[in-house]
Amino acid sequence: MKQLKQLILSLLLLATAIPATALQIDGISYETTSATTVKVTSYSPQDTGDVVIPSTVTYNNTTYSVTAIRENAFHNCDELTSVTIPNSVTTIGSNAFWACTSLTSVTIGNGVTTIGNGAFMGCTSLTSVTIANGVTYIDTYAFSDCTRLTSVTIGNGVTTIGKWAFKNCRSLTSVTIPNSVTAIYMEAFIHCSSLTSVTIGSSVTTIGSGMFEGCENISEVYAMMKEPCSFLASSTFSVYDRATLYVPIGCKEKYESQKYWNKFQNIVEVDYSGVTTAKERGASETVIETYDLQGRKTKLQRGISIERRADGTVRKVLVK
Repeated sequence: MKQLKQLILSLLLLATAIPATALQIDGISYETTSATTVKVTSYSPQDTGDVVIPSTVTYNNTTYSVTAIRENAFHNCDELTSVTIPNSVTTIGSNAFWACTSLTSVTIGNGVTTIGNGAFMGCTSLTSVTIANGVTYIDTYAFSDCTRLTSVTIGNGVTTIGKWAFKNCRSLTSVTIPNSVTAIYMEAFIHCSSLTSVTIGSSVTTIGSGMFEGCENISEVYAMMKEPCSFLASSTFSVYDRATLYVPIGCKEKYESQKYWNKFQNIVEVDYSGVTTAKERGASETVIETYDLQGRKTKLQRGISIERRADGTVRKVLVK
């Protein structure tokens, strides 16, 4: 009797299941994932290399929300030059834009939470990318081998940066890991040979081995954690003998006693409270004078400075 009930239940589930339907609109192929949603499955190049993925599509009088980009959907689309991903998409699948060598511009919607394994790997023309605040996880190899990438903005929602996520992005000159990030895994930025400045947010508790290995031009490391996290290996950095490590006020002794952090030969305490980055400064915020942390008037330069503004406010600013 029990087996008969299980059989009937299985048949009912099969009867009510909605088979996936394939559809193509304006060169983009989709597959239904539910009665109201679809995912992007592939792309047939058109005359233009600019692609705007819609938030909804209508097929046979039914409107579907576009919620995902499947793995390999745009893989090796040499003609693709820019792509806009709408807020309705939550997942960018593995290798979705792998080896799109002409891709120069990517707009990632605020709904995306996961950038999959190798999603933009080998996009050798990509020069800048902004990862929206909705993203929580940057997977393994996500932007690996984007050799012309000079600027990356990591959103304040990201908590984890996977292994080799930015491997061999050799044009990247600086990186700021926001305070939301707790874990950065093995060799995430290995061989980013143009990096000169690195800021590590205050919440990081896990740093994988070789994170900045081969980044021989780093001269400044801003570690905002009051409790230095443990390294898995000394290979995390390659510049202990020549880079300056800036740590929070009152934390120098902690870093000097922590394995591998204590390999830095120059450790300096700075006050990180109230620090914003120069990029966060509003266009209307006119700077009257700039001072260093010792109160001496100076020009705006790399590192932390104090600005007096036309509206009477004073702020600390981090310039990289």
